[in-house]
Amino acid sequence: MADALSSNTIVLLNLDGSLVDSSTPKSTVTAVGSGWSYGAPCFGTASWSNPVADRVGLRVASTRFGYLGDWAIEGIVRLTSPTTGATKTLFSHNTSDFSQGGIFLFVSAPSGRLFGGFGRSGVQYSPSLPDALPADTWVHVVMQRRAGTLELFACAVDGSWQSQAVLNNVPTAGMSNTSLDLLIGTRDSSGLNDGWVGRIDAVRVTEGSARYTSAPGPLTACWDVDAPTLFRATAGRVAASAPLSAGFSTRGSRVQTARDVEFGGRGLVRGKTVEYVNPGTNNPYPCRVRLVRERDGQIAAERWSAADGTYAFAGVDELQSYTVVAYYEAHGKRAVISDGLTLANGKVELLP
Repeated sequence: MADALSSNTIVLLNLDGSLVDSSTPKSTVTAVGSGWSYGAPCFGTASWSNPVADRVGLRVASTRFGYLGDWAIEGIVRLTSPTTGATKTLFSHNTSDFSQGGIFLFVSAPSGRLFGGFGRSGVQYSPSLPDALPADTWVHVVMQRRAGTLELFACAVDGSWQSQAVLNNVPTAGMSNTSLDLLIGTRDSSGLNDGWVGRIDAVRVTEGSARYTSAPGPLTACWDVDAPTLFRATAGRVAASAPLSAGFSTRGSRVQTARDVEFGGRGLVRGKTVEYVNPGTNNPYPCRVRLVRERDGQIAAERWSAADGTYAFAGVDELQSYTVVAYYEAHGKRAVISDGLTLANGKVELLP
């Protein structure tokens, strides 16, 4: 089923091993700091992971943010410890004074409560949840402006917990300063110790329309432009990397998720794609990268490598052997293949 608001979606990050924005036109996304990595996901094959609170985050270029009329910003997130340490910032617009423009969303310690808001012309409009976020739990967090109200929702992905708050009489005007980048997982690019400590699986920003008429319920899939049906694991995996018997085949698939019963596990396959122009001077080059299960040639996952050439397939079945195929689609170079990747030879790593 297609997303009815796909044309209103100005940022869509699934963070499955790359920082590529899936909305159209794409926003430029870059990393702030170097202490982050890809970790086990809620959905898909990876999540953005930050074990510390200092100078780590993601930056989305400012060219598309205005927050005119109704809008929604949301994330699928997991916080390590909501009630200890410093403030944990999920979203901000790179400013030490939130009232001067843009949105903000953070968890305050020691209360562990989520505070959201929108700033314009020196005034902050800021609802806060009455309850602390649960620790080490995947939560769907939403802040949206709908018909003059600012709504804040937080719901555990499995439906086990939820909280909400509403602030009335919020103006429908946009940001005072539209030149501010959106920061994810950090408050200020100068490195204030207010970073998100935990994981972020996906982020979506919708402008020109709110997303929800009431608190969202449990999630069974992450978002995509065309909102495909994805699968979560319930039990069982193929338990060996031996070839298939004659006449037997596995079911086909688009790109399966890390929680899928067919492909899910604790495995991590990662690497880097480069130009291969001159030996010793190879520059990073983004490629379409495909992970293939060798026992039957089934595609386990596919994604684009990032601008720095890095890619990661996290949450795959560690019991299998894999081939990685990198396609240089705009380069004119033929595909590069790396095969025989297994846990035994260290090319498949184990996630914690």
